[in-house]
Amino acid sequence: MGFLLGWNSPKTVEVINSVCEYSETISLAVAIALELSGMRLSSDVAWVVLVVSDIGRQVYGRREKRLHEAEAAKLHVSLADRRLTPEQSGRISKLLSVFPGQVVNVFENGMLGEAMRFSRDIQGALIKAGWTMQFAGTLLARGPERPGVFVLIVPPEFPAAGALAGVLASEGFLATCTWDGGFCPTPTPPGVILLFVGEKPGPVTPPQA
Repeated sequence: MGFLLGWNSPKTVEVINSVCEYSETISLAVAIALELSGMRLSSDVAWVVLVVSDIGRQVYGRREKRLHEAEAAKLHVSLADRRLTPEQSGRISKLLSVFPGQVVNVFENGMLGEAMRFSRDIQGALIKAGWTMQFAGTLLARGPERPGVFVLIVPPEFPAAGALAGVLASEGFLATCTWDGGFCPTPTPPGVILLFVGEKPGPVTPPQA
């Protein structure tokens, strides 16, 4: 029913639903008053307006409820921690198992619970893939920090780094790849590929139509 006015705009749907409710109340009162006054023709028009308003209220009322439920679901997802499900972890491990023994370091920057748990999920998937976890833990860098998860590929194996970035992206986690430094909170050692899975984005409110 996308052809209806404002069908995909929560704000417009809410306004139209309110107008229909108001129109329904007014038309009912007018219809009864005209009926009692013996103005049958005019009261018939008021009854028609009442029926139309009632239909509009039901249609837009249901749509308003569904849009609010959809927005609530999106908000819930945006606020939830990033985690790898067992299925995601299994897919990642399977795809990365073609690089057995790849040395890797995984750190989360800052004492952020969400990043720490997500970092542990990534570590577990890499270990199951047969990668060698050299160092893992929490970075407590001085100065400005970029919260998130850092994955350091050593020695610099571009195929392994590209595969890891690709498989994370396929599961919905964007990993930015840099070579020999860039935005690491501490200087990146030479000959290291850095993957940065940044801080979890906050909820985004879409513009109202």
